[in-house]
Amino acid sequence: MTREEYVIQAISNGETETFLKEIELTDSVPGIDTYAALLEIILQFLERSGYHERVGALLIEKGIRQNLLPNLAEYKIRSYTFVKTIKQATPHYGIFTSNVLRRIILQILRNSKNEDSRLFLDFLPLAGYQDINNFFFNRFVENEVLNSNGMSLLYTCISDIQNSHAILLKDVRIKMREKLKERNSLVFYLKNFLRPYWNSSGRTVDEDYWYVPEPFWLQIFRSAEDFLLFIRDQQPQGELLELEIEMRNIVFLLAPNYQHFDSRNYRLNRNLHINLRKEDMYNWR
Repeated sequence: MTREEYVIQAISNGETETFLKEIELTDSVPGIDTYAALLEIILQFLERSGYHERVGALLIEKGIRQNLLPNLAEYKIRSYTFVKTIKQATPHYGIFTSNVLRRIILQILRNSKNEDSRLFLDFLPLAGYQDINNFFFNRFVENEVLNSNGMSLLYTCISDIQNSHAILLKDVRIKMREKLKERNSLVFYLKNFLRPYWNSSGRTVDEDYWYVPEPFWLQIFRSAEDFLLFIRDQQPQGELLELEIEMRNIVFLLAPNYQHFDSRNYRLNRNLHINLRKEDMYNWR
């Protein structure tokens, strides 16, 4: 039985809690082969079990914290094994794994000198964490039509923070632009271009008037004009043509700062923007 089958069986038998407790109680530093096997099991549980926060903490504790050994050569082997195992063994394009790594990346970028950031950097350079998330995003766009998982992966590919704004990795911006030349991916992107500008849980979309665009659109495209010209270059017809018209109206309303607009004087086309999401935009501002 493979480790993947082992985890799937444990989850289907309702034994996730038991296995996670066993992993949590393990405090010894395993040999390198056992380390790789344990890491693979954690990754499988992280992507499949629904215990995302708990298993994400295990990935950090068992994958990184307990492996900063006095022997420099030994823990460098472990950091190499960490990257290799994540790339080879993580199922489902690493949606939840990449978000654990995104939190590490943002913590390092915001304060590289605090204790946790120094620990993460001692184990693996910032570029190593970024490379893993870049790998997941590239693997997704090479095999799938853009969807919410693809957008989630895009948002983990952070290269820097400037003036409180997250900056995407350059090659990810290029890859995303190329992906949007596929009609179905572009339709999905445009349908999800707007989202409510709030993060409280007690209100409905209709009770709010402020809307914000997809947070990285002006990194993927050089300007609003470039964005609209890009859509026009795809020779839009049917639904895509409707979306192009909608985008022209929205971009006009977003001017001059392209950050948000007041929809009280504009009727949103609910048939086009069917997937408005309640995003916490403060994560990206």
